[in-house]
Amino acid sequence: MKKYRIISVVIFFNFTIMCRGHSSDVEFDPVTRFAQEVIINEQARELSHSVRLSREKCREVYYETGAMVLAILLLGRDKSVDSTTALINLFGVDLDGEASETFSCSILDRGNEILKRLKDMKPSEVENNCIELFNEAKKRDLLEVNDVGVHDVCRSTVEIDKHRNTYVKAIESKIYCDE
Repeated sequence: MKKYRIISVVIFFNFTIMCRGHSSDVEFDPVTRFAQEVIINEQARELSHSVRLSREKCREVYYETGAMVLAILLLGRDKSVDSTTALINLFGVDLDGEASETFSCSILDRGNEILKRLKDMKPSEVENNCIELFNEAKKRDLLEVNDVGVHDVCRSTVEIDKHRNTYVKAIESKIYCDE
């Protein structure tokens, strides 16, 4: 009896350790999960003054890899449910520059096929998703980035709702991306 109890305790702890890595309610396929992590990590590093100063010291290194744009393109081109959900969750990330343009084109290219999902989107869930991804990244990949907080990377519920409404109107008005 004691032997079975020890085995069940070991199995339980192994299961909880495996599940701890992905604490969100929605489990994404590995590629989608990786794309989300790249986007959050790169956005935080782009906003970080200390990272920018470190990069300036290395003149021989070209630090702009385009990884964030590639990750957004991956989510935008893949029509799976996971990628569509992750793309919609990007409304929570305060993107700028080329990443913002890529995101806009990804949403507008989907047009009517994504419209219902946008209308049904809950801004508070999108905000919470961004906060959760940022906090996970902060513990794992962004340990050295101390000058960027969650509210530098993630939009508020009000901003998400406003942003979403802009895209809903654009899609309904048949606005397309100028690539």
